[in-house]
Amino acid sequence: GKKTLAVRLGDANARRAFTAMLVLPPVLGAACAIWYPAAAAGLLLIPLGLWVARPVRKGAVGLELIPVLRTRGIYELIFAICLGALLAV
Repeated sequence: GKKTLAVRLGDANARRAFTAMLVLPPVLGAACAIWYPAAAAGLLLIPLGLWVARPVRKGAVGLELIPVLRTRGIYELIFAICLGALLAV
């Protein structure tokens, strides 16, 4: 009876969406390089985002996903620090 986004999307599409939510912010941030050339440095985070999403893309389920939540939190913190530093420059 759950109606979460992952349930509505289905397993395969939820895994794709998770990966997209990790990779698209640096890509969109890098698009701002038109106005702020330093923003292109955001592209360096794409491989890290793909590494964080790797267990999800490989089909991890249940308790295997708990470490993914931790690494995603660290990834988001790194992204926020980099974004803040780029905006400060």
